[in-house]
Amino acid sequence: MPWDWTSDGSSWHVRTISDSEIAQLRQLMEQPRRNAKLQRLVDQAQNALDAGYRYMAVDASGNKIESATSGTVEAVDGLVQTADKLACPMADPQEGTGAEHELAVLLDNNTSTYFHTSWHGGNDAWLKNHYLQFSLDDAQDELLLKWVKRLNGQSALNNGAPVRVAFWGTNDAAKLDVTKTTSTKEDGTEVVDYDAWKKKTAGIR
Repeated sequence: MPWDWTSDGSSWHVRTISDSEIAQLRQLMEQPRRNAKLQRLVDQAQNALDAGYRYMAVDASGNKIESATSGTVEAVDGLVQTADKLACPMADPQEGTGAEHELAVLLDNNTSTYFHTSWHGGNDAWLKNHYLQFSLDDAQDELLLKWVKRLNGQSALNNGAPVRVAFWGTNDAAKLDVTKTTSTKEDGTEVVDYDAWKKKTAGIR
């Protein structure tokens, strides 16, 4: 204990202690060490979360679907397996249409084919946000989306996969329009805000 000449008087008392008291003292001495180890585990877990989440896809029976989170393109086995379950109103007239570039190519298990939304100007310009609609047969609590970036042509060098994807869900297609607002800029350009639902107190349920 610290002491100097300005401190109050002190005294020392020496006594024997029992084995149980010794055990208690040792436990008290171990607790700070356990706290430090636990904090390191917490920090490791937080670092793992910060580095990115890992997800697992399962089938209707709850069995893990290995191909869902692998880096390879496997046979189509997800909730959407046919092109009639897909819709997209802004296919590019030059690059996103035709037998080779229809929506079905998104499900053909072939990375050399691709679907392209409109990017040309002029009368065919699409001035709104781009989106892809999926029609699901049953209600789902959780969704996992897997896609492959474009791998052919010069665009493959500078066009990456989406870095952020937003999901909207409804059992009534007409309600899709409720989630967006339309406004006009000073130059007459129409702007559609698909995030309008985030700014309202009530949304689609």
